[in-house]
Amino acid sequence: MAHGWQHTFDTGNERVARAGLTSFEANAHMVRHSLALRRYSVGRLLYERQVARLNAEKVGDFRAQSGDTWYRVKTLLRHADVTTTMDTYLELLRDLDVALLIEHARGFALSTLMASTFATHPQVLSDPLAGEPS
Repeated sequence: MAHGWQHTFDTGNERVARAGLTSFEANAHMVRHSLALRRYSVGRLLYERQVARLNAEKVGDFRAQSGDTWYRVKTLLRHADVTTTMDTYLELLRDLDVALLIEHARGFALSTLMASTFATHPQVLSDPLAGEPS
């Protein structure tokens, strides 16, 4: 079953190539990376909103009951160790100051912030429909 979806990606990649987007291909592993990034980003923003009005003791209780964002993504991806999630799937977020992300996101389109933040990271593919980067 590990390769069960590969034909879907192969067919999709062929269609994309026929449409003239030869510099873009997708695979299941890329989808896992995208899922991890999305779930971490949104999960972290929601987590910060949930604990914003709690005192330190209640934040500790909340974390003990529901786990932190890294733990949630680790569980979703079925990793045995959170360091796999942190170092492989979300390495680009490891050094990102989440407080800064949240501050920038207030009143700002999150998709715009994410696009500008990750535009030059080597593990992030550019949008093939957006044209060549300047």
